[in-house]
This record gives sequence, structure tokens and C-alpha cells, in this order.
Amino acid sequence: YGGLFGAPTQHYFFNFMEGNVATRVASPGLQAFTRVLVHSVTYAPTSVWVMFVWVPVAGGAAVSHALEAATAERVARTWVCGSVFWIPTMMSIYRWVPLTHKVVATACA
Repeated sequence: YGGLFGAPTQHYFFNFMEGNVATRVASPGLQAFTRVLVHSVTYAPTSVWVMFVWVPVAGGAAVSHALEAATAERVARTWVCGSVFWIPTMMSIYRWVPLTHKVVATACA
């Protein structure tokens, strides 16, 4: 998951965010907050869903079984629980970590 999906998609997502989201916001804190908000409602739930499908398939489960198990309710519940950790963490990453190190910082978190 991490090397084949997580890192490559984060690389492109972080580059997209840096160049397109909150680029005219003067305050670094508000800029980071805006990017975390966008990240939290777009990338985060998508990556949770992919993980719910990827892990069982990588373990030998049928794709159809993995897709049935990756329900919106499970994804939403995991996203909400994960947000307790990830929103403050991503706030720090978007605010203080240089673009070239964001993927590594996220992986280390």
C-alpha cells in the first residue's frame, strides 16, 4: 500500500496542494488550515477506502469481497477516528515541513 499507492499519490497531491490551494492566503497558519481542510475531505477518505480494499486483496481475498467490505460506514468511522490524530499532524506538516519532505514526514507519523 505505502510504496505502491500512498507515497506516489501523496507526492502528487502535496504538489497539487502547494501550487493550487490557498496560494493567495497571506497567513501561513490559515494557508495550512485550508490545505488540511481540503486534504481531510478529499484525500483522507479516499486513502482510507483504498486501504480497506487493498489490504484484503493483498492478503488473497477476492476483489469483490474487499469491495463489499469497504462500506461507506466503515470508511466514515475510520476517517472520524483517524482525524483525531491526523488533522493536528497534517496541520503541522502543512505548516512547517518543506514540500520535498512532506511524504516522508507523513510516512513517519
